[in-house]
Amino acid sequence: MSERSLTWVGLVEDYDPHAAIAQISGGVIDEFLDHRKKHAVDFDDERKLRYLRHLAATGRKQEAALVAGIVQETARKHGKEDPDGFGAAVDRAVQFFREVVIDRAAHKFAIEGWEEPVFYKGEQVGGVWKFCPRTFELYAKRMHPDYREKVQADVNVTGGILVIPASAASMGDWQKEAEAVEAEHEVVE
Repeated sequence: MSERSLTWVGLVEDYDPHAAIAQISGGVIDEFLDHRKKHAVDFDDERKLRYLRHLAATGRKQEAALVAGIVQETARKHGKEDPDGFGAAVDRAVQFFREVVIDRAAHKFAIEGWEEPVFYKGEQVGGVWKFCPRTFELYAKRMHPDYREKVQADVNVTGGILVIPASAASMGDWQKEAEAVEAEHEVVE
């Protein structure tokens, strides 16, 4: 994992995107949106950090804008105005989500598994570990070349030109013309 990825891990490590959404939901969201429409909001460094943190944790730009208290167009505009600063940070947040967050989830479902409770007569009596075989298959293909689909094409070119005459009307005519060409020229194999 690169040093840049480690920085993003620290940014989202203790972050709970569900709690961030819960803060602006439950009837409050309409009031929040109305307030945002009436009052211009400064997209300061604190809001940018909230946006980037939520984006890196969830991969959802619209939701990240909502959590930061802005409209998505504001984030897009700032990304275009500062492509090397905020724009690059947005790209890295999305890349982090794809490479780290999704990979962690795939690893959890494919390798670590999860415990599902087992109930008997309405009481939990234990648990059973579950794994997702399809996720494991896809994870294995990504992580190990031997599990990938094998596509191989051997092309050996030794030089020369193959000319296929357009005048041959049938397969028999084509074979006669090919034999005549072979008789005139040495065939390299």
